[in-house]
Amino acid sequence: MKRETIYDILVLVLFLISFFIRINVDKIYLNNPGNVKASDPAYHVLVADYIAESGVIGKSPPYLAQGHTNVVDIVPPLQAIISGSLIHFSGIESWNITYFVPCLLNSLALVIIYLMFSRIFRSKEIGIMAMALLVVPFNARRWWYFLFIGVWPNISVLTYVVFNIYLMFLFFETKEKIYLYLLGASLSALYLLHYSEIILLLPLLIYLLYCVLRNDSLVQKIINFAAIGFLPFIMFVLTITWLIFSREGSLPSGIQVHIPQYTNFPFAVTVQDIGIVYGLIFFIGFILLLTNYKKYKNLIFYYFYFYTLTFILPFLVKGEYYLLRLRPFTIYLIAPMAAYALYYLIVKPLQKAGIPSQVSAVILGFLFVIAAVPGYKQLQSGVDYINIPEIRYQAYDWINENTAKEDVVFSFGDDSQNIDCFMKRVKYRVYLQPLRNIGLNENESLPLMYEGYWVQFFWHQGDYLKNIFSVARVTPRAIPNSLLEFDYVYFEHIDQQIAQFNVKLAKQLIEDNGFSVVFNNNFAIVLKNENQQ
Repeated sequence: MKRETIYDILVLVLFLISFFIRINVDKIYLNNPGNVKASDPAYHVLVADYIAESGVIGKSPPYLAQGHTNVVDIVPPLQAIISGSLIHFSGIESWNITYFVPCLLNSLALVIIYLMFSRIFRSKEIGIMAMALLVVPFNARRWWYFLFIGVWPNISVLTYVVFNIYLMFLFFETKEKIYLYLLGASLSALYLLHYSEIILLLPLLIYLLYCVLRNDSLVQKIINFAAIGFLPFIMFVLTITWLIFSREGSLPSGIQVHIPQYTNFPFAVTVQDIGIVYGLIFFIGFILLLTNYKKYKNLIFYYFYFYTLTFILPFLVKGEYYLLRLRPFTIYLIAPMAAYALYYLIVKPLQKAGIPSQVSAVILGFLFVIAAVPGYKQLQSGVDYINIPEIRYQAYDWINENTAKEDVVFSFGDDSQNIDCFMKRVKYRVYLQPLRNIGLNENESLPLMYEGYWVQFFWHQGDYLKNIFSVARVTPRAIPNSLLEFDYVYFEHIDQQIAQFNVKLAKQLIEDNGFSVVFNNNFAIVLKNENQQ
């Protein structure tokens, strides 16, 4: 078997292992969206599902926008379009597809890393080892925060960043114009997926423009420039216009020069998270690279740019959040450099001792994967829980299937991560903690008005409709003043204290206010307001 064929098979094997591992971090639940563990993935799932059901792109589902159909979705739509299309044509449940897509893209990033660094270092052995180091990154909990918590476009967009860098490298190496056209399309895709990551490409794009504009004729320069920038420019204009006319008055303030009180967000990887051994190997690789400065000066410059951008600049600006969440990209730069060091520290000496380089590189690669398994198991056990148990989802699904789309629900349910949005109805809710302080004197009726402990889920400011997901210049709907103005009231017996409150209020609504029980599975109760027409 040819050497190239062996490496092709190895790349395929590592890709499949990588995908299997990622898809099993949160796991796939066939009967309910149990792998949806936070507000962001709930949003991504529901938007993709809305596209699959309605074909409407770029708008928030009405049940996330108080019944309005014209609320602009301020998150770039590409991942929702991809997921929504797959949901529509496959019939697979939305939460599975919406998790599947970033796991697939994240695994494809490893293949691109292999292709790119095999060419940069002229060594398939280095490429294989770099890919193997990424199958399960050491200290996976830190590098995969966005994967297991579910901020999924933040995972997918890094694949597009890697792909764009690879296309630019291919152009720098071959001067083939086809890569410019591919780059224009790929940059547009990146911008429509999560546009803030474009900053990771900034110095490379500046250098690319210099390269394509310096030699050719004026006509060819125009063609080259259009190939790279026409589609991204159109997407940029559309997106900026979209945001200006949909957000609250103007664009976000963004990053400003200012020394902030530094906050270490949970996803903000630190230097310590790299690990002493891994960090030392990376450092040796970088020193080796510096000794060959003339050959690798562009790569060295990019490393300095990235680490300045993500590890130094956050201490000097206000708005550091946007820079800190770029740090998961670090692992794509550490792994190839570590592989470069290991090649010269281990593979080359073994080759001189008579062991073929491809044999030692492959063995090392699989040792990396095996060594990372315990950390992966620890991560998996920490996130392996069903955030929406079947008994809870039954109630959500009942409301979705058995009530009118225009009905409005008040929810006394889980208030932690907005997972009750899976009711797919316009909904208000109360934060549960204040309810624990309410006395349950049998002789006193509970208030039905929005006073004291009532907290509305959606809120208003001026002529803008706001919720946790969207902002739009639309007329807010009237806020109901009492539970008696809702079509349905939903209760969850989260604990004994809340259950006592639920039973008392439900009894009061049934006996005194014309409500009836339409669903009860001993965990959740749904009451219908029979007075509403």
